Amino acid sequence: MRRFHFTLFLGLAFLASAIVFFPKEATPPPQIQAAVTRPRLALNPRKKPRPPHLIPEAVAANLPPLPAASPPPHAPESLEKQEWITSQIHELKRLAGNADLGSVQKIVAELRSPVPEIREAALTATIDSGSRAAVPYLHQLAAEMNDIVQQRSIHEAIHLLSLPTMVETLDFDAKTFSQAR
Repeated sequence: MRRFHFTLFLGLAFLASAIVFFPKEATPPPQIQAAVTRPRLALNPRKKPRPPHLIPEAVAANLPPLPAASPPPHAPESLEKQEWITSQIHELKRLAGNADLGSVQKIVAELRSPVPEIREAALTATIDSGSRAAVPYLHQLAAEMNDIVQQRSIHEAIHLLSLPTMVETLDFDAKTFSQAR
């Protein structure tokens, strides 16, 4: 037992001497310090100037008109109308996979649909497409809408589409790191 106490005492003495004799915070040489420290990426888009493609006033005058939303061809509460809604939702999901402006315009145009299920699917498809070309149209639609809930969901979609992609974030980090050297 005495040997255990001696080993424990020796370990504590070694630990205390390490705390006393070694500095608590070592600073690296300046050339390493400059390479290690870099400015952090600002995650709040309101603190930095917005790119011109995100300013609704700058783009609203030059927008091509959206196609009209498809009106339901069948009577309300009919089975054919439900089948039509399902086919429209599948079409919106299919269009979300395309990256062309025509598909984005068709998806965003369905946000004016009188059918709530189609509006919800159109907003989801807009977000899923990830196309920033939809942002000016979404600003325009949010200004036209009277429903506060729809305006809020459109503004959330605008925020999601305006966030930097992972590639843009990594490019920014790489440029910042190379400038710090």
